[in-house]
Amino acid sequence: MPESVLVTGCTAGSAGEGLALAFQARGLHVFATARKLSNLENLSKLPNITTIALDVTSPESSKCSPLHNSRLACI
Repeated sequence: MPESVLVTGCTAGSAGEGLALAFQARGLHVFATARKLSNLENLSKLPNITTIALDVTSPESSKCSPLHNSRLACI
C-alpha cells in the first residue's frame, strides 16, 4: 500500500479538497474527511482516496471513525 495521508475538511471547493487531490496525484493514498459523506462524492470516485465522515470537533464522531484505532488517529 502506498504512503497515506489524512486530510480533513475536504468539501468541494475547499483547501482540503485541493490538498487531497494534490496528494492523490502524487501517488499517496488519501483518507479524505468531511462532516457528511455527501460532501465528498466528487472525491469518492477517484482511485487511492478513501472518504470518511468525520467531525473533528466532535469526540463522539472521532470515536466512531474507522480511523479511531489506527496509526493515523495518533497523528
